Amino acid sequence: MTATEQTIHELAAQVRELLGQLGDFAGFAVRPYGQHILVETRAAGRTRDRDAVARLTFFGHDGFGLSFREPHGGWGEIVLIGALEELVPVMTDALATTPSTPQPSQARSVTARSA
Repeated sequence: MTATEQTIHELAAQVRELLGQLGDFAGFAVRPYGQHILVETRAAGRTRDRDAVARLTFFGHDGFGLSFREPHGGWGEIVLIGALEELVPVMTDALATTPSTPQPSQARSVTARSA
């Protein structure tokens, strides 16, 4: 595992921790994917790229870009740039208002999925 791969795995763990601090997001899973951290729904029960609903792109140091899955596939433009601590709360607010996104369940865990 390269230093960048290790870093992105550690940052994905940080996103899971931030989600846990913000509330009940057991309906979502977080996993690293290249230079991105994907936030996925658990509805499918298996890892598929099309299940990702949000993407945090690592720019280096503390910089990330936040984008969302388009309704008909593909990724939208990066809507915000900032640190994880700034972007994750904004992301959760946006996901809570998206009709196609499952609402958080009663469970409290946010787990990792391997890339």
